[in-house]
Amino acid sequence: MIENLLSLSPPIATSILSATSPLIPFLLKRIGADKAPAAQDQNRYYAGELLSLLLSIEVDGVKDARARLAGDVDALLRVLSVSTSLS
Repeated sequence: MIENLLSLSPPIATSILSATSPLIPFLLKRIGADKAPAAQDQNRYYAGELLSLLLSIEVDGVKDARARLAGDVDALLRVLSVSTSLS
């Protein structure tokens, strides 16, 4: 559903990525930097893909979110690398 909203209206990413949005902490918790690679599952992959989609949209406000989430990029990349290697 979020992917569809973003394709219809990319500027919605600004509100989704705002500092007060509950979605970003949920997605970060879902990808779980502290989880072992063996704990991979489809929901974790999807959370990582959704987060990467949100961060790749070029609209005002997304740069701030990228800066705020810079410390979580490693966990995101680990999830996405396992996800793509299994595909």
